[in-house]
Formats: sequence, structure tokens, C-alpha cells
Amino acid sequence: TNPQLAANAFGPTFPGDFQADVAAGTLPQVSWVLAPLVQTEHPPAPVTYGEKAAYDVFSALTSNPGVWAKSALFITYDENGGFFDHVPPPTAPAGTPGEYVTVPTLPSAAEGIRGPIGLGFRVPQLVVSPFSRGGFVCSKVFDLTSPLLFLERRFGAEVPNLSA
Repeated sequence: TNPQLAANAFGPTFPGDFQADVAAGTLPQVSWVLAPLVQTEHPPAPVTYGEKAAYDVFSALTSNPGVWAKSALFITYDENGGFFDHVPPPTAPAGTPGEYVTVPTLPSAAEGIRGPIGLGFRVPQLVVSPFSRGGFVCSKVFDLTSPLLFLERRFGAEVPNLSA
């Protein structure tokens, strides 16, 4: 167990402490904002509740020009949410070793993956910052560890799952 992590398990709070830290200019180099469950855009809550949480973070950051001038807001989703995507997931060419699940002994009625594994559906991420270009859509392939790799390279934060 990590005593420091345990001590902070129920604080600081969002949005109150976050907004106060922005106003005072005391945000650390990296802040993780985890909205309350009802504001995560997961069912059964309306998506607008999650949008309100993102708005609250953005509004707080931009309310202090000194803080905003050196900020980057990453809004990362953990899944695509089941929304339609006009771009099909990339798959490896047929016959690529290790990229296809082939289990001939699996009964035909069994559930599970058959065929290509690939990268899966795209997952949205927004990067909002005075350093980013408005109206730009990046089409490079990233994964859910990309923000962690950014933190590791930019701030020297050791991320054991990436650094090992």
C-alpha cells in the first residue's frame, strides 16, 4: 500500500479544490481530474453531464491567464462509447502470425473472438491548449498509454508499465 495515495483517496475534490487551485495558481505540473461517476458519460447518465464536467475544467483553466498559458488539457475516453465511426478499425492482413484467433476446436455456438484482433475501434481524445491548433484533427495512431508516455517524456515521471 501507498500511504500518500491512501491519504489523498478522498481528496482533493472536483470541481471545488481544482477551481481553487487554478485561481490561486497552485496547480502541480500534472493534475488528474476524475469527475464523479455521474459525469463520466457512462450510462445511465446523460452525455451532457460529462460535457459539463469538461466545461468546468476548461472554464477553470481559462479563468486564470497565467495558468492557462502553460496548460494542456487532455480529455481522454476509455472506449469509443458505441458511437458510429466511419473509419473501420485497422486489421492485419490475413495470415499475419499472432494477429488472428483461430481455434478450430471451439464449438460453433461458443462466444468469443474469432478472426483478427487488430487495434480495435478508435477512441476519442481531445487536447486543448494555447499550444494546440484549433480545428485540427490528428489522424495518427495512438493508444490509451499515449498520455502516460507524454508525461514520462515531458516530466520524467516514471510509468512502470511503460518504463519496465
